[in-house]
Amino acid sequence: MAKPERLRFTILDDLILLREVSRQNPYEESDRWKTVAERVVNATQKNFSLRCVKEHVDHLLKIWTREGRAHLKKSGTEEQYNEKEGLLQQIQDLQKEFRRSGKGSNTQKSRLQRDVTLENISDTLEVIIEEPTVPTVASIPSFTSSTFLPIALPSPTSSSSSSSSTPLTSGSPLQSPTMSPSRTGPIRNKIRHDALKKSTLHFLQERHKKEVEFQEKQFHLEERRIQLEEDKFKMEKKEREARLELEIEERRQRIAVSKQKQEILEILLQLIHKP
Repeated sequence: MAKPERLRFTILDDLILLREVSRQNPYEESDRWKTVAERVVNATQKNFSLRCVKEHVDHLLKIWTREGRAHLKKSGTEEQYNEKEGLLQQIQDLQKEFRRSGKGSNTQKSRLQRDVTLENISDTLEVIIEEPTVPTVASIPSFTSSTFLPIALPSPTSSSSSSSSTPLTSGSPLQSPTMSPSRTGPIRNKIRHDALKKSTLHFLQERHKKEVEFQEKQFHLEERRIQLEEDKFKMEKKEREARLELEIEERRQRIAVSKQKQEILEILLQLIHKP
């Protein structure tokens, strides 16, 4: 069984691929890689897979970042590797921009989720705590009319001794100065619920405070990391510009030397052809 032919990218294939990546920006939405792969296959008439396309883009970026313009000169014309370098620079910028925006959005989503969760917990606890306790019928003491028996009341003119000796019918209950259970129950429950509500809210407040402090630390660290990446990007950009200027100057010198050689050859030819 013959092995399948291994597909290779030419300089023209690279340019087609990089143009599509720069145009579609699949780093913003990963589904766009399918569009990139389909258009590359249609343009090159080579059956590149989606994985092959993505890996080749990463491969080109790694080599260009490591070796710079020197690697691009190994194949193709000057116009081709100038275009290739520009496309690689654009794709690298898109990659970095996506990484920064992606992390920022994830951090913001996690913060919103935490805030919504805390609000839901607080609302649920508040509803549970503030729900009134209604005494049942069984908890209300029932007194029949036969329970209360007549009590002899002292006359206004009677002495203290006669009032102290007023007979009470045995078995008749004395009215207690304390409140009835039907009224003390809800008050006791309300006090207990208020204390529970205060402790719960205090706990939520402390936890929210710690989470805010943690998020602020994460935010400062993220800002610092982004600043470092921007500084690194600026330094790399300056290095590339300096390298490009140096290459342009070298090219100018080579052109000048070639012109001098051409002039010398023309002078020699004129001297030879003179009679």
